[in-house]
Amino acid sequence: MDPLSRFANTVVGIVLLGASRNDDAIGVLEKALEIEGDFVLTLNVLGAAYSRCSRHDEATALTERTTLLAGRGAFGLGWLGTVYAAAGQPAEAEKLFQELLAKAERDYVPPPYMVWPLGALGRLDEAFSYVDQAYEDRHPFLVFHMIPNFDSIRRDSRYLELLRRMKLAPAA
Repeated sequence: MDPLSRFANTVVGIVLLGASRNDDAIGVLEKALEIEGDFVLTLNVLGAAYSRCSRHDEATALTERTTLLAGRGAFGLGWLGTVYAAAGQPAEAEKLFQELLAKAERDYVPPPYMVWPLGALGRLDEAFSYVDQAYEDRHPFLVFHMIPNFDSIRRDSRYLELLRRMKLAPAA
């Protein structure tokens, strides 16, 4: 691995975050930002790591920054809504979800981007309708529901059924 590759360091951070090694992920991701400070992927993943560690002010500030850098795209709006919900700011999360809905009337918004804030807000029936759509679309981001950031989804019995449909869990 190239130790000066922002992308390689970010991928290591993603793997560490997926393994719930949040502090290790933060260290690697902060190093990646020293290499290039405005790499949106690194900023997003670091925001997720901060959120997992209840460092909500840092997570919110970083995710707001990435959303602006990326032009308020659907990914950023969905992720920022998730971070706001985790930070105990459901009204802000709801505003972002409404912005996503408006965007979805004009353009395609991938279903996982809708799932993230809905799950974080505890609106699981709505979230799982988008999970089902993501499954039907075979959207590659569906696998992100297997990392710890989506505990609200993972605790629901419909999650096990999703894993079975994806052939990632034994049949009932």
